[in-house]
Amino acid sequence: MSHTARKESPDASAASCAVGCPLHAMLEPILVGLGWFAAAVGSLLVAAIPYDAGESLCGVWGCFPPLPVLVAMHLFWCTVLGAILSAISHFRPGLLRPLGIVLLLAASTVATVLIWNDLSTWFGSAPAEYHSLWPRRVGYTLLTLTDVPLVQSLVAGVACLALGRCCHHSCWVEPTAARESA
Repeated sequence: MSHTARKESPDASAASCAVGCPLHAMLEPILVGLGWFAAAVGSLLVAAIPYDAGESLCGVWGCFPPLPVLVAMHLFWCTVLGAILSAISHFRPGLLRPLGIVLLLAASTVATVLIWNDLSTWFGSAPAEYHSLWPRRVGYTLLTLTDVPLVQSLVAGVACLALGRCCHHSCWVEPTAARESA
């Protein structure tokens, strides 16, 4: 069967479009985009789940916001970054490694500055007996930060490096194997 030949369906009276049809080529990115949009909306709907932890999520490091809202925002950022990484890996896979390095460096730098600033303020205001709880304060600071996708950017940077390494590796293995066999 040639590339432009029509596929015959089991029902011979129904005609299907050719392989590589422009309609299907255009429809795929639209459906993928709609899928990511639905995932983003679904992640935000997690905030509507009725749950009240009360004071159980409070400590000397601070009190967490409502848990469903916090989870919804983190899921939303994961979905947004997942959609961006999916598009980049599909359309421009050569950008994965540089993007991964930039994401890791930027997120690590921002996290370090944010944690340093928060701990210096917290150590100045918290009693000395609570200073040993600084790892919980760091966790609290990172988990409650939903305005900026800091943790998600770190994860996305690692994913970009891993995907970029696979893409880069597969791109370079073929020429090397071809040279060795020649």
